[in-house]
Amino acid sequence: MNDRRKNNLPLAILLLGTLLLAALFLSGCSGPTSTSERNSPEAQQLAQQLNADLAAAGLPEVPTNTLITLYGADGGLSCINVGNLQHRLSLAEFGSYPIGRRVFMDPKVLEYQNAVISTYCPDKLTVLEDLVQNLKTADTIP
Repeated sequence: MNDRRKNNLPLAILLLGTLLLAALFLSGCSGPTSTSERNSPEAQQLAQQLNADLAAAGLPEVPTNTLITLYGADGGLSCINVGNLQHRLSLAEFGSYPIGRRVFMDPKVLEYQNAVISTYCPDKLTVLEDLVQNLKTADTIP
């Protein structure tokens, strides 16, 4: 009987590992916004406002459900990260030399980020403007 248990041990470990990986995968597939926040009128209104701002800036609109999932009613990480170290470093390293040549940030990227921040956390807009004022930009997106 002991031999039988020893033979089943690798199978049990394999099954447990597979279940753990499946649980991690499924939990990572959901959006950052909760269901109650996704259904809130405030999240709907802010997504519509962001699309109006994007259209006014000449940028393509994004499906409302996508905006609600990304930003919810409070802007999510886009508002949490404004001006913090992670945000500053990501902007400072934009255009670094990973492939041997420096690239410029397209102004459309900055316009999109500006629209998101001005819609969801307008109190942080000056922080964003201070961060991006010295970035070199060029039209790189067709």
